[in-house]
Amino acid sequence: SKADTERIDDLTSRLLANTSLAPSTSEEAAIPPFSAQQRSPRQSRRPALSFKPDELIWICGLARRAFLKQPACLSVSAPLRICGDVHGQFGDLLRIFEDNGLPRAATNGTSKSPADDKTIRYLFLGDYVDRGKASLECITLLFCLKLRHPNLVYLLRGNHECASVNETYGFYDECVRRASPKAYRAFQDAFNAMPVAAVAGGVAFCVHGGLSPHMVTPRDINARVKRPCDIPKTGLLCDLLWSDPRPDDELARATKVSGSKLVDSSHYAPNMARGAGCFFGQQAIDAFLKRSNLTMIVRAHAVVEDGYLFFHERKLVTVFSVPNYANEFTNHGATLVIGADLKLRFQIAWANTSRGRLQARGVMPSTTQGESSALGAAIEEGGGGRKPHLPQQNQISQSKRPTSHPHANPGSP
Repeated sequence: SKADTERIDDLTSRLLANTSLAPSTSEEAAIPPFSAQQRSPRQSRRPALSFKPDELIWICGLARRAFLKQPACLSVSAPLRICGDVHGQFGDLLRIFEDNGLPRAATNGTSKSPADDKTIRYLFLGDYVDRGKASLECITLLFCLKLRHPNLVYLLRGNHECASVNETYGFYDECVRRASPKAYRAFQDAFNAMPVAAVAGGVAFCVHGGLSPHMVTPRDINARVKRPCDIPKTGLLCDLLWSDPRPDDELARATKVSGSKLVDSSHYAPNMARGAGCFFGQQAIDAFLKRSNLTMIVRAHAVVEDGYLFFHERKLVTVFSVPNYANEFTNHGATLVIGADLKLRFQIAWANTSRGRLQARGVMPSTTQGESSALGAAIEEGGGGRKPHLPQQNQISQSKRPTSHPHANPGSP
């Protein structure tokens, strides 16, 4: 309704206030973009927004209904910008929109500016909450943009969009402190309705975690994932949100996933690092892409040093979109851009190396020293700086080894 639209626009304007994204009546009135030096610390300087519990409950109800109108596995057209984990880093989420633009449809030549005459569409791969200090701002802004631009903003569920995880890693405490327990429950109801995968541009399977031996093709997701639902400890939905890739030679030494109804079970192993989901190997990737007539897999779920990292001859890429994860790491952030011609490039958000103290390296697979995964796609700088450091090993990294229980201690991210 018109009243709902006005309320959504008002909430969006409050979230974007005092940034270069704020609406203005003239080009001169717009606040200039933040410089590269200003961007990194902005999150800590930005005053916390005051939320009314009732408006959060209301926006969650609208988002839940919007999610349930969509299939569990979406089909999203190119051009498209794909973003990985955000984890409550609101300043860095704003930077993604500053560097790439807010969602909008092409003007079909009616705009005076050629730069405005293009579609800006987003697909987020989950993990919007926890770890960071501004989860409420992140998820509320994304819900508002989804409601105002339903065909330009697509939100998938991550493993942290689950009550048994986010009640432990920060979101519950933030909701109760800044809103109310009832608002927290409303967010969980919305999370339980979210789509869990997408096929982008007809070529890329996009998901938060990875593959599952319970899935033949993406069509199985729509047939078998019935929403609204919590995330179970085993099965297809758990695997999609929790799994990680591993080289086949590492899987050969692991205990195999077994079951008469499973697909390519010899190419999977229990995910002992996270305690949930599975490890899937290179042969599992090849078989899935061939059955599905797809080219690549795009996933999130792991912090990587350069914001993106390819695996298995570039048939899989991990995307992590916020730099300086949890203010502990010196990782860069990246947004994957799929053009209308299906060519790939990455928009890089450089880390502030003075903030993090750890490197995102080393607990996931690496191949022989010196094997290069130098990028064939273009790299575009976000906010200036040096040329990107390309990963020198074909490895995918995550920050910590979690303990065993999948929902009590999910690991990082």
